[in-house]
Amino acid sequence: AGYGLTNGECQVCAQGTWNNGNQTLRFEPCQTCPEGFTTEVEEGATDAQNCSIRDCRPGNFFDADDADACKECPEGFYQPLRRQKFCEKCPNDTSTIGTGSTSIEECTIKCSAGKEDDGSEKCVSCPDDKFKAESSFGKCEPCTGDLTSSAANRTACTVRFCDVGREDKNGDCVDCPIGYYK
Repeated sequence: AGYGLTNGECQVCAQGTWNNGNQTLRFEPCQTCPEGFTTEVEEGATDAQNCSIRDCRPGNFFDADDADACKECPEGFYQPLRRQKFCEKCPNDTSTIGTGSTSIEECTIKCSAGKEDDGSEKCVSCPDDKFKAESSFGKCEPCTGDLTSSAANRTACTVRFCDVGREDKNGDCVDCPIGYYK
């Protein structure tokens, strides 16, 4: 069992093929799995039931909950190999731009909320008076009006800070009087 006859020689069945060695198949070549399926073992499968996993191409995975489907790796994941049951996660602060990625090289810098790429593929906090609300490939945006970002997280402009030409008067930002500036 697990061997088939090829050109008069007994050879181990390769992945995606099987032979149970019974009376009917003993002198036959290894049998091919149904289309789209392969064997879990790399060689020596002994039964058609060993053809239990999908032969998913790179960038896809075999979804154990849906036996009839190869699914694309989601954003932030990749899979360079065929016939896998899961996708590899991109390293911290990186993600793929889309789905179905096949290589770790497709994982590019994606900084979390409040951070941006400093130009050297490293995430750093947004500078003063800038923010970034969501994890993205983009840069931090400037705060506008009389608000600035909190030094703690830089995810929103929520701290009162009177803009240029304005001053704080009893908790409200008002225009500087004539003859004064900020």
